[in-house]
Order: sequence, then structure tokens, then C-alpha cells
Amino acid sequence: MFKRNWLFVAAFAGLTFAASPLAAQQSGDGGSAEGDTRQAGQTPNNSPAVAAAIDRLADEIAETRVEQSDPYGEERNQREQRDILAQEEMAYWAWAMFWAMVAQTFLALCALIALLLDLRQNRKSSEAQIRAYLSVEPLTLRLNGNTGEYEVQISILNQGQSPAFRVKTAASFYVGKMEPAEAEIMRSEPRPEIGRAALCTIQIARDIKSSFQSPQNLNKGQIAALRNGNIHLFIFGFVSYVDAFNQLRETKFCYFQENLPLPPQDGIFARTDSEWEIAPFHNETT
Repeated sequence: MFKRNWLFVAAFAGLTFAASPLAAQQSGDGGSAEGDTRQAGQTPNNSPAVAAAIDRLADEIAETRVEQSDPYGEERNQREQRDILAQEEMAYWAWAMFWAMVAQTFLALCALIALLLDLRQNRKSSEAQIRAYLSVEPLTLRLNGNTGEYEVQISILNQGQSPAFRVKTAASFYVGKMEPAEAEIMRSEPRPEIGRAALCTIQIARDIKSSFQSPQNLNKGQIAALRNGNIHLFIFGFVSYVDAFNQLRETKFCYFQENLPLPPQDGIFARTDSEWEIAPFHNETT
């Protein structure tokens, strides 16, 4: 702005200097023809310079007025440009923050799902540790060597860490070889149950005993085949119960006996000392 003021002063001084000969010449004798001729000759020569000086002076005055009317215009333009750049940068970071929040939300959702699955697995593990487990084992076989009647007593033991409720036991028998027995016992249709269902509760580390008598007696040929080990006597069935978590559970069992000792022929039930073997099928628990 100061430079333009100096230019303005210089232009004004030049204009004054250019106009001063004309004023001096007009204030002279005023009547000489030679002076008029010289004045007329100089005026056309000085007119373009004066007009150019006047134009430059007008431009400088206009620029000076603009600067004086808005002295902070350039600074304001720079500030507006910086504001635009700042807004663009803020928009970029807002977009980046949006996707960062989306990713964070997704990761939090995955972590929540993993936590829920872990809690579910921990609950299953805890239930598996403290739930009731019932095991079945045959104890004795009582056989009437005269009539072929027989019955088997089994023991149901709770090996879990909580009681077993509404225990129900059912069993049946099969006399024959191993392969037909597996096909018969594992068939889809249910076998008839022996005895009447009696619901009970088995406490921790306690057992109950239950006896099952066959509805069909053994004949002399079957007793002889059992003694020789040609066929086997199978007892199989299931024990259903409800655990402490109100889940219905079931234990399937199957045992067989071979080389049956010779029973007495006195017409009474006699306990045999033979051992039971676990069958390779129909033994599982839920």
C-alpha cells in the first residue's frame, strides 16, 4: 500500500511538471505568434503522456480506495481457504472414524458371540462334571434247574455328583449266539419290558437293586448249550432318569453269561457263581 502511495505522488508530480510549461507560456506576453505556434506544437506532443499519467493515476486511486475500503481482504481470503482445507480434512477424518467405528462394532459383536459361546461351553462342562451318572451291573443269576425258571438281579449305582430323579428301569432277556443277539437287541422296534415301572431317586454314591424274572423258562437243551458255551444268556435294557438340570438321561446296558454252571435239580432257585461279561453293543449313556 505504501508503494502505491509513492507511485501516486510520483504520478501527480509528473503531471504537475508536464503542465507547468503550458502555464508559464500562457502567462507571458500572450500575443506572439511564435509562442502560439510553439504552444500549439507542444500540446499535441504532451497530450498522450498526460492522458496515460491520468489513467495510471485513476487506477492507483481506484486500487487505493479498494484497499482502504477493505484492508483485510487478502487475509480474509487466506483464512477462507484455510477453512475450506480444514473442512475437507475434517470430512476425511469423519469418514475414517465412521469405518473405524463400524470395525470396532463388528469386533465387539464377535467378542460378545465368543463370550456367549464360552459361557455356554463352561456351563456344559460344569453340568457334565456335577450331573448324575448311572451305571448298571448284573449281580446274580438264580436258576431253577428243574423247571428252567431264572431271574437276574442288577445294581444301579449313581456315580455322579448330584442325585438322579425319577429313575425308571426296564430289562429283557435273550438266549442265543452273539451275532443273532446283536441283530435282535439292536433292532429299531422296542423290546417288551419286564416288570412294572417304579420311579425313584438315587442319591450320590448310592445304589439300588432290582430283580427281573424271565417270562419264558429255559429248556433242557438250552441249559446244556449254556453250560457248553455254545449259546449265551443276555440281559439288556435301559435306565432313564432326570438329572439336577432337568435333563432326561438314559443309560443302556447289555451283559451276557457263558459257561453256565450246572444248576441243582432240586426244583428251587439257586444262585450261580458265574461272571457276567459286558457285550460289545447296546452299552451307552446320554
